[in-house]
Amino acid sequence: MRVHLINPSDVAFGIGVITPRWLYVIAAATPAKYGDPIITDETLEQFDPETIRPGDVAGRAWSPKTWSMLPGSNACPPNA
Repeated sequence: MRVHLINPSDVAFGIGVITPRWLYVIAAATPAKYGDPIITDETLEQFDPETIRPGDVAGRAWSPKTWSMLPGSNACPPNA
């Protein structure tokens, strides 16, 4: 099992703006038995849903504007 932590963004343009602290706080709190979490900040690069395997856990930030998981909600379908 791997842990994926994803910060959604509408646009990936190659430079960081503000990466939320929650990514690193949750990554640091992840038990060592699960290995190092895979952190993706979609401001820097788009998340590749093909990296999720059965049994993996994926956490994605909620948009404060829309209270939804968009734009990346389609990257982590409920049956993945």
